[in-house]
Amino acid sequence: MSRIAGVRMAVAATVFAAAVLAVALARALHVDATVPVVASLAVLELGPPFPAGAAIPDDAVLTLAADRNPFHPERRRGGIYRLPGSQIAPAAPEEALSAALGPVTLVGTAVSEGGRGFVVCRVGRESPRIVRLDGSCGDLVLETVEQGRASFRDAAGERVVLEVPKAGTD
Repeated sequence: MSRIAGVRMAVAATVFAAAVLAVALARALHVDATVPVVASLAVLELGPPFPAGAAIPDDAVLTLAADRNPFHPERRRGGIYRLPGSQIAPAAPEEALSAALGPVTLVGTAVSEGGRGFVVCRVGRESPRIVRLDGSCGDLVLETVEQGRASFRDAAGERVVLEVPKAGTD
């Protein structure tokens, strides 16, 4: 290809690119015709705002409700919503709660030098957790740790010894 042919190709490519750019700009900057807004609004018959026989709140209550801004920065989250007529269940005593959780199961033990160590135990269906000496698991307080065995004290002061279940047994 000669030098003049190369220049002609470059000029043709530049003209083509300019034409594509002009078409793209014309489409991008084109303003669509606007649709005129209908000035009349249709009024719907919805009936009374309150059911028949219901107590209609006075104007002060309605004004107060209308003036509340749910997006105001000083607005605080409300309490837990409860259905009308529902009652709050009384708090269960700790004894009933620990009995409902189920028995303590020893999952594993770890013994280190000097008699220190920890156990992994589970109360009922809760996830297993690590308990160190003098720590509690349910109502039991860990006293000593041995290989595969741990001794606890219960709330009455009685000694309770738990062993890690062997593989294949429940």
